[in-house]
Amino acid sequence: MIRMAFMGTMAFGPIPDSTEEQAIANIQELIRHTALHHNNVEAKFERLAADDEAGWFGFKLMAGDRYCHVLMPGITIGDAECYPLAQHVKDFRVYVDGGSWLWPFAVKIAREALLGLGDYSEGDRA
Repeated sequence: MIRMAFMGTMAFGPIPDSTEEQAIANIQELIRHTALHHNNVEAKFERLAADDEAGWFGFKLMAGDRYCHVLMPGITIGDAECYPLAQHVKDFRVYVDGGSWLWPFAVKIAREALLGLGDYSEGDRA
């Protein structure tokens, strides 16, 4: 298993008023946006509280024997304007396997990891 040190490179720092409940809602939305059900793949998540820091909440997304690690902010996706320079929901950032991604790319990276596509196609994550 590749384990990333998420906190050392967090570009956006602490998120005020962030809650675990909202982070869970966001992770459920991330799973929905990956549209894995169209591939007859069921995704689920596990909380990784040890990865939590300053309004970012740790999760492991899983589909079968594939997985990725996610740090999700606990604010509503529509509140992305709390980030510096953010202007739209697309500016909502999520950490997936140690990389900071804008929402659309976070969805893509998580989908690829859980389906074994893209950089994950060589079986190193299964």
